[in-house]
Amino acid sequence: MAKNLIYFIKKYLKLKRQVSELEVLLREISFNDIISREEFLKNYSLNTKTFDKYRKAGLVVYQPVRNGKIFVSLKEFEKFLKKR
Repeated sequence: MAKNLIYFIKKYLKLKRQVSELEVLLREISFNDIISREEFLKNYSLNTKTFDKYRKAGLVVYQPVRNGKIFVSLKEFEKFLKKR
């Protein structure tokens, strides 16, 4: 019984830490400046190959689900351009 209690306490503390980290990330992200990859490519007249080069060069993108839709923060894109 004590082992189970310790296990659940550890799991609870881990989840609590993860939730805190997510809350910090959510405060940093403004959802008004996040667009999908497709919108990004269309708005900036880029092709997929160029976009992939930008990602490899350090452009931060958000992909909530593995093999899912990719999103780009316009603020992150501005930071990326300033570094280049």
